[in-house]
Amino acid sequence: MMGKNKFVWDETDKVKVFPVRPVLHEENGALFVGPHKVLKGWESFTGWYWFGVEEIKPGYWYGFVQGQEEEWGYFDVNEIKALGNMAWPIKAQDLPYAGRRRR
Repeated sequence: MMGKNKFVWDETDKVKVFPVRPVLHEENGALFVGPHKVLKGWESFTGWYWFGVEEIKPGYWYGFVQGQEEEWGYFDVNEIKALGNMAWPIKAQDLPYAGRRRR
């Protein structure tokens, strides 16, 4: 069974504890997934969110997806666009507050 934290040793030989699943949070008007700044986001009527943290090539992103599960991976914006009016880009001013947050 997977615990809710993992341990990582840093360069000073001190252990740091990181959540296994990253937490979305707003910092200085920007959205972060753990330590990674979200550059672009999309949402859908089905409750899915795609948060791009690195554009690999035009329209192809690496990022964090909140769907039935939360996971890191690659996604193609054309697949999101294929959902038609069921999915849309998140406006820049709304991005820091988007996604499902843990309480």
